Amino acid sequence: FLLVELTFWQRLVLSGGVRYDDNSAWGSENTLSGSVLYHLEETGTRFRANYGEGFRGPKPTELHDPWVGNADLTPESSVSVDLGVEQSFLDGALTAEVTAFELSTEDLIAYDPATFLLQNYDETRTRGLETAVAWWATKELLARTWWTFQDPVDLNAAAGEDDQLPGRPKWFGGADVSWREDTWSVGIHFQASGEYPATPRITPDGDARKDAGRKLLMGLRGRVDVTENAAVTARIENLFDDDWYDDTARPSGSGLGFYLGAEIRF
Repeated sequence: FLLVELTFWQRLVLSGGVRYDDNSAWGSENTLSGSVLYHLEETGTRFRANYGEGFRGPKPTELHDPWVGNADLTPESSVSVDLGVEQSFLDGALTAEVTAFELSTEDLIAYDPATFLLQNYDETRTRGLETAVAWWATKELLARTWWTFQDPVDLNAAAGEDDQLPGRPKWFGGADVSWREDTWSVGIHFQASGEYPATPRITPDGDARKDAGRKLLMGLRGRVDVTENAAVTARIENLFDDDWYDDTARPSGSGLGFYLGAEIRF
C-alpha cells in the first residue's frame, strides 16, 4: 500500500493511494483511493471529498458456514464516493457535519432470503446521508449524536420484485452523553435502527421478531485512570434487557450484560 499526502497553505490537504492485493485463491487486484480536505479557518468550516475502491474475497465463514455458507461465492469489488462539510460554532464548542455518499458494489456477498444462503448480488448501490453533532456544553460535559439514512438497492432485481437489499436498515444511529473529569468518566448511550427489510419471517415469537432489526438499546459506561498508564473500564449493555433481532432468521440479540475490563498503555 502506498499513500502520498500533500499539504498546501496549512489548509488544503490532498492525498492519494494505491493498494495491490495478491490472493492465492482469488488472484491479484489494484485499488485506488483519493481525498481532498479544505479548512476554511476564518469560518470554522471544513470541506472534504473522498474516493475509494475496494476488493475482498469471501471469508472462510461465508464459504463454509453450515447454515448459510456458499462454496461458490466469488470476490466482491466496490467504488465509493462521498462529499461532506463540517461546521464549528461557539468557538469550537459545537460542531455539526453532514456527508452524502454513494457505494456501488459488484458481486456483493449478502444473504439471499430466496435461497437461505449467502449469494453474490451482481450490481448493488447504496446512496445515503450521514449526520453528526457534538457539543461540549462545559469542559466536562460532552453530548453527541449521529445518524445515517440510506437506500441500499439491488440494481438487477426483477420487475415487480422488492429491490431493497436484505439485512440493511433504511436508517440507524445513536447518541451519548458523557461527563469527564481528570481521572474518570461516566456516560450513557443508546443506539437505534429501523427494520431490516426483505428477510424471511420464520419461527415468529413476538413483535420483536416481526420487526427484526428495529431496536432501541441503551447502555452505561465508566472509566477510571488508576495510574498514568493503567485504567479500569466498566459498561452495561442493553440496560433494560430488551428483546431484539438483527433479522428474523437469526437468534435473538444480546440481553442485559455487564462487562469489566482493564487497560494498560505502553
